[in-house]
Amino acid sequence: MLRSIARHRDAGTLPKLEWLSLSRNQIGDDGMSALSAAFCSGAMANLTELNFRFNKIGDAGVQALSAALGSGA
Repeated sequence: MLRSIARHRDAGTLPKLEWLSLSRNQIGDDGMSALSAAFCSGAMANLTELNFRFNKIGDAGVQALSAALGSGA
């Protein structure tokens, strides 16, 4: 799933994305850090809803997301 998001980010198609559900994908801290980098790059500028329920995101992943959102992503 994260590889697919990276491909779309590189192709420039993610700015159209408004809603993303990644629940039950076993995303951990590394995955959340990668997604946070995409947020910081402005690749998902129109995203208004994000679902991460039932993943394995720990403190480091939450901190990465928080930093991305805090930077105005």
